Amino acid sequence: MDKKIQLFLSILLLMLSACTQQIDPPRIDSHSTPVDSIVTVEKIENENKIQSLGITKIKAGKKLKLARILEGGACKNDQQGAAGVFKLYTNPEDVKRIVDKEGAKVFTHFESFITTFSMQSLQKAINAVNFQAKDGNKKINEERIKQELVELFIDLVVDDIAEFERKTTLMIDVVPELESLNIFLNDCETPHDH
Repeated sequence: MDKKIQLFLSILLLMLSACTQQIDPPRIDSHSTPVDSIVTVEKIENENKIQSLGITKIKAGKKLKLARILEGGACKNDQQGAAGVFKLYTNPEDVKRIVDKEGAKVFTHFESFITTFSMQSLQKAINAVNFQAKDGNKKINEERIKQELVELFIDLVVDDIAEFERKTTLMIDVVPELESLNIFLNDCETPHDH
């Protein structure tokens, strides 16, 4: 990979590093704050290993690369909710083309849109999830809620992603990290107050 592109991707990762926010009810006037992070670029030879780590994913036949980790959460009420990590993937070819045409500053604007519609979808998914126990086993119930939440989020965010891609010509995907989700059943608290 050309050093100019590597430098740009490193800068993009730094620009897009931010935490998300609880949106209750969903609102557009949100701002994100930077998350402390260390960005390293290491070449990993084994493509299967890269995909298993979640660094890349395929969408519509194109390879997307992990560009940012979003941390977010929302409450359905004072007792129930969820918080976790969401992965933002972008197409490196689209990123290079957009930077060449519009400059890197445009990604700050993109970040705001992605964060807003992702957290709105999370809030809607949490509002729709059935938190009531269907099984006496707490662990089984939490796993069911996680799975239901991920499926709802993906269904809800798809139209916003398509609209974003149409307007910006940047192919993206936002995917919840199932194992990172914390389910709140007795006292809902999100990771960051904004």
